[in-house]
Order: sequence, then C-alpha cells, then structure tokens
Amino acid sequence: MPCIDLVRRSRSLVEGRIDDRILRPASLPILLNWQRVWFVRYAPNPIIGTLNLPMSRPVVVELPTPGSIEFEGMKVVVDGNGSVTRITAGQEPRLVEVDFLPGFPNLPDLPQGGSTTGRWSIMIMGVHITGGSYSASRESDRVAVELDVTEIWKPSGLPLSMFIFTQLVRSFRTWPTTYKWHGVVELGAEPIISGTWERK
Repeated sequence: MPCIDLVRRSRSLVEGRIDDRILRPASLPILLNWQRVWFVRYAPNPIIGTLNLPMSRPVVVELPTPGSIEFEGMKVVVDGNGSVTRITAGQEPRLVEVDFLPGFPNLPDLPQGGSTTGRWSIMIMGVHITGGSYSASRESDRVAVELDVTEIWKPSGLPLSMFIFTQLVRSFRTWPTTYKWHGVVELGAEPIISGTWERK
C-alpha cells in the first residue's frame, strides 16, 4: 500500500461489514498532522499481487532447470536443482516479488520421509515488506508445508506523520509476525492444496 495513511475523521464517511456484522472504526486519541483520525488505513492506489490461482491446486508445469517461465500472470525462476528461487507478479514498477533461500523444492521431487527448510521474503515495488521461514515435509503423497512470518514490517516512503506514528505504535510494525500459514499438498494425478493463515 504505497502512501499508506489513516482516514481523517472530518468529511469522511467510513462504512464496513463482514457478512451481517457492522464494523465500527476506532478513533485515535492523538492528532496526526493536527487532525483527528480513524484507526483505518488506506492507500489511494494499492498494489495487489496474485500468486497461484486458484489456491485449491498447486502449480503443475514443466520448468527449465535452471531458467524461468511465465504463466497465469506469474513469472517463476528455478535454479539448477529444480527449486523455485523467485516468483513475481505484476509489471514494473508495480511488481510483487517472493524470494526463497534456498530455493523452495519441487514437491514431487521431495523424497519419501524427506523434509526441507529455508527462508522466504516478500518485496513490493522493490521495498522489503516482511519474510520468515518455510518448511516442507513429505509422508507418502502428502506434503505438509508451513510459512512462518518472523520479520517485522519496516515502514518506508510514508508521510511524516504516519512514519512517526508507526514508530510510536509498535503493533503497526509487528503485526505480520502474528501470522503463520499451515497447509497440505496432496500429490497425485490431480494435486490439491488445503491450508489457512492462522494467528499465532
């Protein structure tokens, strides 16, 4: 969300709901730029990176080793071991990039009873947002995958008042580290994925 800011209370109408539940914004007890604000973040032109649609099935495609391939709006970069080192979506300058170190394995190549771990990170428009660790372990045709978010968000390019606010309110920078993704990939003729983001 480039140019992220908080919604000014004056001359702003804020409405939100999840199903039938009405969401009511909280107000902050401090002024930002001498204005009262709602605790609601916004950006005039957000960047959305879409990776691996639909999420119910893994990407199954022949990949060059090493090399790269573009499909379904993504570019996937593979190293000499057939592991994914980078996935990107979008076009410069509005590019979303996920990197893996070492490369994330091609799951059918993971041996029975085998497991692997590594690090991942995400950048948006060339700015490091957050990252963490990954793991994958295989039993029969089931591969358990986990993405743990361990890096706090380091704000950059924000309006001065918003930058000061994020430094004073630590939860604005640490919220990514409260999430972890658990999933299972079922290998076979028609592979499927099931999983969810969870709060730690």
